[in-house]
Amino acid sequence: MMLPIKKTILASLAFIIMHWRKIIEISIIPMIFAFPLLLVLPELMAVSKQLFMGQTGVSISVPDNTLLYMLLFLFGYALLSINLARLVMLGTGSVSILSCVFEFGKIAKYTGLTMLIGFAIVFPTALTGLLFVQLIVYFLIVPLTLNFVNVAIGRALNLRWRLTFIVHVNLFLMQVLLPTLFAYLFGIVADALGLSIYVTLLVQVIIFYWSGVNLAFCYRVIVAHNSAQSL
Repeated sequence: MMLPIKKTILASLAFIIMHWRKIIEISIIPMIFAFPLLLVLPELMAVSKQLFMGQTGVSISVPDNTLLYMLLFLFGYALLSINLARLVMLGTGSVSILSCVFEFGKIAKYTGLTMLIGFAIVFPTALTGLLFVQLIVYFLIVPLTLNFVNVAIGRALNLRWRLTFIVHVNLFLMQVLLPTLFAYLFGIVADALGLSIYVTLLVQVIIFYWSGVNLAFCYRVIVAHNSAQSL
């Protein structure tokens, strides 16, 4: 078995086009939570640039309430991701503008999984100082990202997906390499053209929606295949 890359990508894009109204509906509340952080994003990017360039002699100040804004953003991110997965897996009747807003346990579980996977990816890179280590670790643990869909639809976490090597590679390609490569290339073009940071942010949002829908489609193919194999 291998994931049908072209068909999955096209199906994900077609799904977004067909359900754009529902996607906008479930995005309203998450965007409200994310909005405060977006307002101070240019300042945070400037601070990040100073730290990256090692400008320790320059006074660096973080906008007020940044931590609170980040927590609100993380809540909105988890909420929107859960509803995207539910929309793909369970249909339009499973989500609404208020879906999962008060399901704090599910949101906490999703957020915890996000932070755990993020730490597992970032820590080795921070320890070694080698950026390619991040890709290696991400490749090794990418099957665990399927658990985001499990959380969204209320299923138990699965730590042993037993994917074939080719499916593992396909999943890594669609969930990591393609989105990262596209964002990187657009970032170069945006920087060369002097485009606003908000244009780049808009592209990042589009990539986020596609990645979320695409992950759910990959999940459906993998689970269906595993179920057929177990019969």
